[in-house]
Amino acid sequence: MYLCVYKNGKEFWKCWNAKIGTKSNNCIRQVNGIVDNATIAINFAKHFEQICQPHTASFNDQMKVKYEEMRATYLTPVLDKSMEFDAQLIGTSVSDMSNGKAAGLDGLSAEHLKYSHPIVIIILCKLFNLFVRISYLPSSFATS
Repeated sequence: MYLCVYKNGKEFWKCWNAKIGTKSNNCIRQVNGIVDNATIAINFAKHFEQICQPHTASFNDQMKVKYEEMRATYLTPVLDKSMEFDAQLIGTSVSDMSNGKAAGLDGLSAEHLKYSHPIVIIILCKLFNLFVRISYLPSSFATS
Protein backbone atom coordinates (compact mmCIF):
# COMPACT_ATOMS: atom_id res chain seq x y z
CA MET A 1 0.00 0.00 0.00
CA TYR A 2 1.30 3.46 -0.87
CA LEU A 3 1.91 5.54 2.25
CA CYS A 4 0.53 9.07 2.37
CA VAL A 5 2.93 10.24 5.07
CA TYR A 6 4.73 12.98 3.14
CA LYS A 7 1.67 14.53 1.49
CA ASN A 8 -0.02 17.56 2.96
CA GLY A 9 -3.53 18.87 3.33
CA LYS A 10 -5.82 18.10 0.41
CA GLU A 11 -3.34 15.67 -1.16
CA PHE A 12 -3.20 13.60 2.03
CA TRP A 13 -7.00 13.25 2.29
CA LYS A 14 -7.30 12.51 -1.43
CA CYS A 15 -4.80 9.67 -0.99
CA TRP A 16 -6.46 8.52 2.25
CA ASN A 17 -9.91 8.36 0.69
CA ALA A 18 -8.58 6.52 -2.36
CA LYS A 19 -6.86 3.85 -0.23
CA ILE A 20 -9.07 3.63 2.85
CA GLY A 21 -12.41 5.06 1.72
CA THR A 22 -14.65 7.64 3.29
CA LYS A 23 -16.43 7.37 6.63
CA SER A 24 -19.77 5.64 6.32
CA ASN A 25 -22.71 6.78 8.43
CA ASN A 26 -24.65 3.64 7.54
CA CYS A 27 -23.12 1.46 10.25
CA ILE A 28 -25.13 0.63 13.34
CA ARG A 29 -23.34 1.59 16.52
CA GLN A 30 -24.21 -0.36 19.62
CA VAL A 31 -22.70 -1.06 23.01
CA ASN A 32 -23.96 -4.04 24.99
CA GLY A 33 -26.97 -4.20 22.65
CA ILE A 34 -27.92 -0.54 23.23
CA VAL A 35 -28.14 1.74 20.18
CA ASP A 36 -29.35 4.98 21.80
CA ASN A 37 -26.38 7.39 22.03
CA ALA A 38 -27.67 9.13 25.17
CA THR A 39 -28.17 5.83 27.00
CA ILE A 40 -24.71 4.62 25.94
CA ALA A 41 -23.16 7.86 27.25
CA ILE A 42 -25.00 7.55 30.58
CA ASN A 43 -23.86 3.93 30.95
CA PHE A 44 -20.24 4.93 30.25
CA ALA A 45 -20.48 7.72 32.82
CA LYS A 46 -21.92 5.35 35.46
CA HIS A 47 -19.24 2.74 34.73
CA PHE A 48 -16.31 5.15 35.06
CA GLU A 49 -17.84 6.82 38.11
CA GLN A 50 -17.92 3.43 39.84
CA ILE A 51 -14.39 2.35 38.94
CA CYS A 52 -12.79 5.73 39.72
CA GLN A 53 -13.84 5.77 43.37
CA PRO A 54 -11.24 5.24 46.10
CA HIS A 55 -11.25 1.77 47.64
CA THR A 56 -11.92 3.17 51.10
CA ALA A 57 -11.65 6.61 52.66
CA SER A 58 -8.78 5.47 54.93
CA PHE A 59 -6.84 3.97 51.97
CA ASN A 60 -7.38 7.20 50.05
CA ASP A 61 -6.04 9.22 53.00
CA GLN A 62 -2.98 6.93 53.30
CA MET A 63 -2.19 7.34 49.62
CA LYS A 64 -2.55 11.13 49.88
CA VAL A 65 -0.11 11.24 52.81
CA LYS A 66 2.33 9.02 50.91
CA TYR A 67 2.09 11.27 47.86
CA GLU A 68 2.66 14.43 49.91
CA GLU A 69 5.73 12.86 51.60
CA MET A 70 7.21 11.88 48.25
CA ARG A 71 6.40 15.26 46.73
CA ALA A 72 8.15 17.08 49.57
CA THR A 73 11.42 15.25 48.85
CA TYR A 74 11.20 15.61 45.07
CA LEU A 75 14.12 17.50 43.58
CA THR A 76 13.91 19.06 40.18
CA PRO A 77 16.91 18.45 37.92
CA VAL A 78 19.58 21.09 37.76
CA LEU A 79 19.18 23.06 34.55
CA ASP A 80 22.26 24.14 32.67
CA LYS A 81 22.74 26.31 29.59
CA SER A 82 22.61 23.31 27.24
CA MET A 83 18.98 22.72 28.26
CA GLU A 84 17.78 26.24 27.47
CA PHE A 85 15.88 27.31 24.39
CA ASP A 86 17.79 29.76 22.25
CA ALA A 87 16.56 32.28 19.70
CA GLN A 88 18.01 30.28 16.81
CA LEU A 89 16.01 27.17 17.76
CA ILE A 90 12.79 29.13 18.17
CA GLY A 91 13.41 31.07 14.95
CA THR A 92 14.06 27.87 12.99
CA SER A 93 10.95 26.23 14.45
CA VAL A 94 8.80 29.22 13.52
CA SER A 95 10.20 29.43 9.99
CA ASP A 96 9.52 25.70 9.49
CA MET A 97 5.82 26.12 10.33
CA SER A 98 3.45 25.56 7.39
CA ASN A 99 1.60 28.54 5.95
CA GLY A 100 -2.11 28.55 5.25
CA LYS A 101 -3.18 26.67 8.37
CA ALA A 102 -6.09 27.75 10.54
CA ALA A 103 -5.38 30.14 13.38
CA GLY A 104 -5.49 28.90 16.96
CA LEU A 105 -7.92 29.97 19.66
CA ASP A 106 -5.82 33.09 20.16
CA GLY A 107 -6.35 34.06 16.51
CA LEU A 108 -2.66 33.71 15.66
CA SER A 109 -1.48 31.79 12.62
CA ALA A 110 1.99 30.72 11.52
CA GLU A 111 2.16 33.77 9.25
CA HIS A 112 1.67 36.08 12.24
CA LEU A 113 4.79 34.65 13.87
CA LYS A 114 6.82 34.37 10.65
CA TYR A 115 6.27 37.97 9.59
CA SER A 116 6.33 39.59 13.02
CA HIS A 117 9.16 41.73 14.36
CA PRO A 118 12.23 39.62 15.36
CA ILE A 119 11.75 40.67 18.99
CA VAL A 120 8.79 38.25 19.12
CA ILE A 121 11.22 35.32 18.74
CA ILE A 122 13.30 36.66 21.64
CA ILE A 123 10.17 37.04 23.78
CA LEU A 124 9.06 33.50 22.97
CA CYS A 125 12.52 32.22 23.84
CA LYS A 126 12.42 33.95 27.23
CA LEU A 127 8.87 32.73 27.84
CA PHE A 128 9.71 29.08 27.07
CA ASN A 129 12.80 29.20 29.28
CA LEU A 130 10.72 30.70 32.08
CA PHE A 131 8.21 27.84 31.78
CA VAL A 132 11.05 25.33 32.17
CA ARG A 133 12.75 27.22 34.99
CA ILE A 134 9.64 27.49 37.17
CA SER A 135 8.22 24.12 36.07
CA TYR A 136 4.88 25.61 35.12
CA LEU A 137 2.88 25.62 31.92
CA PRO A 138 -0.44 27.51 31.85
CA SER A 139 -3.28 25.11 31.04
CA SER A 140 -4.53 27.38 28.26
CA PHE A 141 -1.11 27.25 26.57
CA ALA A 142 -1.69 23.77 25.18
CA THR A 143 -5.20 24.31 23.84
CA SER A 144 -5.70 24.67 20.13
